[in-house]
Amino acid sequence: MENPAFRIPGRAGFSDHEVNMPDESRVNELVEAVGRKPAYRAMQIPESTLRDLAEKALARQPSARLALKTVRRKLHQITAPYLGDPDYEQATRAIKSAFQSGNSQSIQACCQEILSSHTSTRERLSVLDGFYKRLFEVSGKPTSILDLACGLNPLTFRWMGLPVSIHYLAYDIHAPRVAFLNEYFRLEGMQPAGCLRDILIDPPTEGADVAFLFKEAHRFEEREAGCNRPLWRALKVKYLFVSLPPLSMSGRHDLTVKNRKLVTGITAPENWRVNELVFPNEQVFAIEK
Repeated sequence: MENPAFRIPGRAGFSDHEVNMPDESRVNELVEAVGRKPAYRAMQIPESTLRDLAEKALARQPSARLALKTVRRKLHQITAPYLGDPDYEQATRAIKSAFQSGNSQSIQACCQEILSSHTSTRERLSVLDGFYKRLFEVSGKPTSILDLACGLNPLTFRWMGLPVSIHYLAYDIHAPRVAFLNEYFRLEGMQPAGCLRDILIDPPTEGADVAFLFKEAHRFEEREAGCNRPLWRALKVKYLFVSLPPLSMSGRHDLTVKNRKLVTGITAPENWRVNELVFPNEQVFAIEK
């Protein structure tokens, strides 16, 4: 029988009544309530992410209703719908058609069009021709890559100047995106190594020459202050490339000093060597572990 002290009165969310249910039951109720929103169902966010957010919100909020609001706000930050996203069914048809043409320019043009649908990768398009050349001048050409919270970045593979035999693992929490990326990898003749995983809860254990964490570290801190350090420490890589946006989304605020403070605060206790590479729309920190 439903406990009235933890009743979910429809789509509005939880009751503000005193919560007396066991912790596990409270978490389950909150995860179920969050999962009702069609947008999150469509993204197929891993349950581990929902449970992590629910547990932390319930531990910090005085009522279940406030916990639900907190989880929804955090999910909005994590999924970042305001940054844009393609229609993945349409994108899959387009990328298949481009590869069927056998024309390299058509494939690159298709990749660019899909990349332009998301703010983060759209901002990288103008510097793609020299972007990875500068990164790999620091690290050397990698034979293995971890692309963390990757978004659409794997579609920039053709600008990396690397062979399709490279060991490339891409991690994201958006299931349709991961499925699309695996189709792209297959078309490229690569292993379909897109992984549906919340790397803050379950950091990669695979070793690699290089890891990318592009324009996500600041959003990770919004999800959970201090979460970057244990993640970066856990990564078994020689080089970690962390990029951050140098300007706010409005373009009115310079974030470069704030970004340096964030990276320095994480790396200084580890005694890692850090080089800064500046691009027009991206501030990249090359961290030698």
